[in-house]
Amino acid sequence: MRVVRSIAVVLIVGAVMVCAPTGCEQATSSGSPSGGPPNETVELPEEKPTYSFAEGLADEHPEIVTFMRRFLEICMAGDYTAYREMVSRQVEPESRSRFKQVLHSLRGIVIESIDEVEIRRLPEPTYLVVGRATLSPEAAARRHLTGPRGISILVFQEDGEYRMVNAPPSLQPGSEEHEPDAIPGAPTTSAPSYPWDEDEDY
Repeated sequence: MRVVRSIAVVLIVGAVMVCAPTGCEQATSSGSPSGGPPNETVELPEEKPTYSFAEGLADEHPEIVTFMRRFLEICMAGDYTAYREMVSRQVEPESRSRFKQVLHSLRGIVIESIDEVEIRRLPEPTYLVVGRATLSPEAAARRHLTGPRGISILVFQEDGEYRMVNAPPSLQPGSEEHEPDAIPGAPTTSAPSYPWDEDEDY
């Protein structure tokens, strides 16, 4: 079983509205973020999710916020090909169908904290990025959720570029496990539980 289900997906949808606690800025995307030919994309939901960063994170961790902002915009544009390029080579990216499933479930995500952590077999520095995801009313009702759910990923450099994987269960918000040596992507008896986890087709 994979430990990691890509949060990539977690952060999703088309022309992007970036709303921080202190204000909002508009951002738009077209074509491939890397400047190359148009990438494979998935159908977008009618309502576009939002994302924001807690105040001060851009000053404390500018490179990680820059990576996360680009990652979010790629996912929110439904750019499946570019999303795959930002996932660590150590794990299998989400399937195209699951990428679409998460995109159509998400309504917003707030990145609340970024902290440097030590993870066995991952390069230093590795950063734990913790956020809070809100689903559409329909998706939340199907999953019996009454509010946002915490999610976390790991960001580190690989082949000279920042890439991400989902954090292991022990580093997910609210976890009572303590496995500092947990290896993302390694076989495990449990896996992170995300609010959009459900076998449904869109």
